Amino acid sequence: MLFIIVIASLAIGNQWVNDQFIERVYSVSTTKISQPVRIALLTDLHQTRYGERSEMLVAAIERSAPDLVVFGGGMTDLRAEPVVFCNLLDQLGERFPLAFVAGNHEVWTEQLVEIKEMVKAHGGMVLDGVCVSLELREQKMTLCGLDDPVVGLQRYKTQLEKVLSSERSPEDFSLMISHRPEWRRIKLFVEAGFDLILSGHTHGGQIRIPGLLNGLFAPNQGLFPKISGGEYFHQQTVQIVSRGLTRDSFGFPRIFNQPELVIIDLKPQENF
Repeated sequence: MLFIIVIASLAIGNQWVNDQFIERVYSVSTTKISQPVRIALLTDLHQTRYGERSEMLVAAIERSAPDLVVFGGGMTDLRAEPVVFCNLLDQLGERFPLAFVAGNHEVWTEQLVEIKEMVKAHGGMVLDGVCVSLELREQKMTLCGLDDPVVGLQRYKTQLEKVLSSERSPEDFSLMISHRPEWRRIKLFVEAGFDLILSGHTHGGQIRIPGLLNGLFAPNQGLFPKISGGEYFHQQTVQIVSRGLTRDSFGFPRIFNQPELVIIDLKPQENF
């Protein structure tokens, strides 16, 4: 009986935790900026609602006061119309600069063109093999991104070549958004000298045991993924992988793996 009570208590507690998202903050120091810059990263929402019109999520973003909001893929879901994502765009589009890359679910909806047009209509930047120069707090930065590989092998390769061959000033901070985080894909961005890579897709490995297991399973990596959520260092490049905002994965609950809104603080570092 005691065993059943303990298991039931853990299950109820885990469900309550998963109903909430946390704000996880990372700090990245760089000599390429002179003023702090804050980025909010949202991935793998999959139409999850935090309030009727996502007001809990919107309020958290507003409190964090980011200089840029990045949608790193998985904002929609193959099983539904992109209503929740549209609500987010309605509420955030006039307040913050937005950048978007398509994940596998955006492609699977078969509404990728419409979703991209929706982002553009709200003033967002669609990064599909595109690099853009922008100023955040009067500092030049380069922002690049590409569609998820399920968009088609040739199309993905073309976008990849465009990003890798783009001209970027070595003096400007460069940021690459790639929905999938596995090393075999992002190593090209490391070799190209990007300063920061933002990813998602893994859902944090679905099951975590803090201090012991940083993810049981991740798409395209299988069991015990090497890159499942958190901060990773590859030579001169920092990679931050969001564990995503969805509460489950095709009905399977997250365990010890709370949904998260990721905040990245870029901080000036003196060049000695």
